[in-house]
Amino acid sequence: MSTADIKQASLAGLPTEILLLIEKNLDITEQANLPLINQALHAKLGTGAWIRLRDERSLPRSFLWGLKKDTGLDESVLLSVQAPLKAAMRRYRRGPKHGLNPLSLAYLEINAGFEGCTTMVAVEPRICQTSTGEATFVLQVQSWVLFNYPDPHRRKHRPDVWGLDFVNVCVDVLLSDIKMTPLLHEFLEHHDLTSKQKTVSSMFHCQTCNLDFQIEVRNYARDPAVMVTRWIDLGQGLDATDPLWQACRAQACYGGSIRGAAYGDGHVRDMFMAAGGPDGEAIVRNYERYLFEGRFTEYMRQWNSHTWILRREEVLWLWNES
Repeated sequence: MSTADIKQASLAGLPTEILLLIEKNLDITEQANLPLINQALHAKLGTGAWIRLRDERSLPRSFLWGLKKDTGLDESVLLSVQAPLKAAMRRYRRGPKHGLNPLSLAYLEINAGFEGCTTMVAVEPRICQTSTGEATFVLQVQSWVLFNYPDPHRRKHRPDVWGLDFVNVCVDVLLSDIKMTPLLHEFLEHHDLTSKQKTVSSMFHCQTCNLDFQIEVRNYARDPAVMVTRWIDLGQGLDATDPLWQACRAQACYGGSIRGAAYGDGHVRDMFMAAGGPDGEAIVRNYERYLFEGRFTEYMRQWNSHTWILRREEVLWLWNES
């Protein structure tokens, strides 16, 4: 038979017994992503692999890759399935016919009206080079809290955001922790909430998770915003046996020695910036467009008045939390 006679078959068209045999020979991340390809595979294979993956790779949390539009699954998937980062590294090493585009792991979620605030979580992925020339996968994860003050006089009050879970840095560094609170309060005390200047904290580093993080306050036309930015080095395409996953999981789940935060030199952040692409200010300007540009937000509010999630310029799914 010539190659011209070979036709591509639909995976979902195979009998369930054969699909289960195929699944059995895949690693856990690939098993978890099979049901995300389309509705038919989801119906045949179910979600058992997600539970196994969650048990094996619980921390650090990453972000779901899959044809989310096609599956129509609810938001709980994000909490139970980690992205196959090694598939992105596979494309980097072997070329565009392999793995997946790292940019497909970009993620943005906006929630309007959360406790009087607008919140945003945004993820930018890049494949970077270490000091020894090895490839490594780095995520920039930024959490925003934009305060909506109907009374302009309230701008003088210092925002109290450190108890919110989603602005915490990682499982080891909680911004409400007794060790971090004095540093954060001192940082905010030096920021003038009525000025047009931004205030940026020193660079910190979590010695357990190998991530850099920084805190920033910006003033906009009426409301201030607090941003927590993390740069996370996830290594060379991690799987359940990767030492970094194992170390993080052991520290978090089994009560190991947690070293916590310290002042850092920003080497993970520097790797991310050196990889090319928009610089930090350009990324922030893009996020500001999502938060403040009237045409965009009005269009989104036709779909939903509270929460929307995007991957790059594409709306993936929406749900109503009211």
